[in-house]
Amino acid sequence: MGRQLVFGGEARVAIGSTDQPALEWLLEHFGPALAPAPPRSNGARDGSDDAQWRLELCASADAQAELRAHRPPVAGPRACFALDRDVIRLVTWQSGDRLVLDDQERSCLLRVGRGQLELFGDPATRRWRFSAVLALCEIFGAALGGGWLQLHAAGLQTPAGAVALIGPKGAGKTTLMLHLMRSEGWRPIANDRLFAGRGEDDFVMHGLPTPVKIRASTLADFPELGDGLVAVERPYLYTLAELASQHETRAAAGDELALTPAQVAARLGAEPVGSGPLRKLLFPEVRSDIEAVQLEAMDPDQVRDTIWRNLCGHPHERREATVFEELAGGRRMPPPELADALAESLPGHRLLLGRDCYADRDFADRFLAAVG
Repeated sequence: MGRQLVFGGEARVAIGSTDQPALEWLLEHFGPALAPAPPRSNGARDGSDDAQWRLELCASADAQAELRAHRPPVAGPRACFALDRDVIRLVTWQSGDRLVLDDQERSCLLRVGRGQLELFGDPATRRWRFSAVLALCEIFGAALGGGWLQLHAAGLQTPAGAVALIGPKGAGKTTLMLHLMRSEGWRPIANDRLFAGRGEDDFVMHGLPTPVKIRASTLADFPELGDGLVAVERPYLYTLAELASQHETRAAAGDELALTPAQVAARLGAEPVGSGPLRKLLFPEVRSDIEAVQLEAMDPDQVRDTIWRNLCGHPHERREATVFEELAGGRRMPPPELADALAESLPGHRLLLGRDCYADRDFADRFLAAVG
């Protein structure tokens, strides 16, 4: 019997593991975005037979060897994981009614069928833990893709509701999010990907947690993210408890980091949430020709077009469906009418981040007052 969990109120998964630390890491990585499945209408707890997907994690070199022993002479690559702008292709082959995905970079194999996923990792490394994140992101994306907008965006909960920071890589989303998380009242929902759609009474967004990449220049402004961090390779593959149990050696100054959302929140003293009512759309842009922060109102057409340019998984491109999309019935475009509704119903602003905009110690409070 696995843990019965739900993402976005729609995607139900049962997750089990023969490796308890790996399961704890996965649940900590996704945090409040993965909630306990609610009772069914008859009052019983949700059982594994109700889950849309069952995921089983297993650290076993023997299981890996057994699967590879049956690899056919000819096995070709297929699209498996759709990232923001890239697609991870893995060598695959058929094994009965399942498909085996050979993720050599992350030291694991995945055996997948409709609603069933087994992940066999190398017990000598933690790298395979991240393949479980990639797989769950595919599962959630396929489950919500037909009725939600999956955005390249950060999201934060404020006392007035949730704010989405939408934009491509380099737009300043992560740095702005980290500065706001330092201030009381700002709670992180997502650092890079979120789903926006209609709730019962208003628009809502659900965060899809991914590792937070922190550049060396950003680390200089946020020393608490690196201070006292143990010198392990890929700290984002450790739980908070696993990091605490290691020999403490400060990370080398100037190193780039990748941390889990839970690790970032703990080091900045913020409390993450999984979702929130969407109140405002902001489109950050780093500018060197202005001072401080400026807001420029956008008309609905501009908001809609900018939303459409910042969808995750490049849905507009003519790429092949991933294995998980095929199992869900094929690629599905997000609904254009939802982008129209968001643009018409919610205020959208271009957020210009000028020189020294973070120099003010009261930046977060002033920012909240400015954006309303």
